[in-house]
Amino acid sequence: MESLRESQPDPFLDAVTMLYRAQGRAWMEMPTHYQILASRPNDSISTILSAYINIVLANHPDKTSTLPADERTDREQNCKDAINAYEVSRMWRSGGSVMSGSLAT
Repeated sequence: MESLRESQPDPFLDAVTMLYRAQGRAWMEMPTHYQILASRPNDSISTILSAYINIVLANHPDKTSTLPADERTDREQNCKDAINAYEVSRMWRSGGSVMSGSLAT
């Protein structure tokens, strides 16, 4: 019996897999865009936007310049992850293609 993943291509999963492979991350450790933004699939776009803004403000490189280098690197990655997660969520909800967006790497 053919699995659902094999029978129906999923552009979202393909885009996220490609992004994580480019960053050298394993698929199994990859959080969903909802997990990154601490939100749920049924949250309103304004709730998701608010979570995104809070994460970016807390982790933006301009706000973390006085931290140790390793923590700055982690925070920069958190900021990029939030940007990507919000972009995926926004495109997903608008019915657009995730593959045509410009994700932060």
